[in-house]
This record gives sequence, structure tokens and C-alpha cells, in this order.
Amino acid sequence: DRFFAAIPAGSLGRVFELGAGPLTQTWEILNARPDVSVSEAVLEDPGIPGYVRNNLTRYFSGPLARVPITLLPVGAEEVPPEHFGTADTVVMINVIEHAFNGFALLHIGYRLLKPGGLFILKERVVRMDVGPKDFPSMETHPIRLRQAVWDWFFLQSGAFARDRSRRFFHYADQGRRPRKKFEEEVLEYLAFKA
Repeated sequence: DRFFAAIPAGSLGRVFELGAGPLTQTWEILNARPDVSVSEAVLEDPGIPGYVRNNLTRYFSGPLARVPITLLPVGAEEVPPEHFGTADTVVMINVIEHAFNGFALLHIGYRLLKPGGLFILKERVVRMDVGPKDFPSMETHPIRLRQAVWDWFFLQSGAFARDRSRRFFHYADQGRRPRKKFEEEVLEYLAFKA
């Protein structure tokens, strides 16, 4: 996919993945891009103990097999401050919809990054006039920020280097037939902390 293809080749350094889930997007990035590596990965997710206990993870396999991994089984909003400013790269893909406080989660992600660090984010957005009858997953995943919020955070706030940051936009059901009544919009950002 063009989003993963746009990630710079070489080492992403120390990666901190928020909301890693059992399968981890860091694994997906490394699997899709053999020219990308990581020196260490911190995988955060409150469900980690259950994922490990039930043998549901890919944390130590495939492209992560030789990477030092730290598992952090807490909610993203509860990441300890000693991790702030330690990440070369933050990965947050389809996470905000699972958080209690989406703005606090963005703040944590930003604080984790070293200056010049890369924030890799992918999230779904929906029109504000759409309700659960039109888009049933809003009932189970109610946090959806508008594109204007994402653009401000990554492209206009001054927190990220605008000249080095990129935004991608597409519809999640692109090419599928029959099309859903409502097309889910997906935003992706590669942003470097100023």
C-alpha cells in the first residue's frame, strides 16, 4: 500500500507502538518493507496479558523475531512518563477509536517522540452528520475525529515539520462491490516532530 511505501527506508530506531493489539502494526510494516528495520520495539496495549496467555500474538515472530521487544500492558493514556522523549518512531494505527480520551492519546504519542521523530498514524474519520443507523460501527467505536482536527495537529499546529510531513486519504471500501451506504474515510499521516 502507498502509505507503508512512503515510510522512509532504513532504521526507524526505537519504535513505540500505541495500541499494538495482538498482531502489531510494527510487524506489518516490517513485513511489507524489508528495507525498513527497528532497533527496539515497545508494544503498548492493555490486553497484552490475555493475548500472550492465549497465544494470540506475533510479538516475537517473523520480522520481529530478532528485535528486542518490551511489552507494556497498560492503557495508552497511562504510559509512564519515563518513556517520554525516548521514541524515534511512534506507530498508532486504528487506535484512537478504542481510547477513553482521544486527545490525551495524541498528547501521549507526541510526548513519546524525540525531536525529529516520526509519527506514523492511520485512523478512520466519518462525516459528523452520519449516525449509527448509517454506520453501525460508530456504536462500538464512537471516537471519530474530523479531518480538520487531524490536519491541524499534524500539518498546522507547528508541532510537526510541515515540509517533511505527508497526508494520505482514501475510502476504506474502495473497489469493493457492492459499496456500503456510507463510505468510511481513512486518513494516514507520516509526520516528523519539529
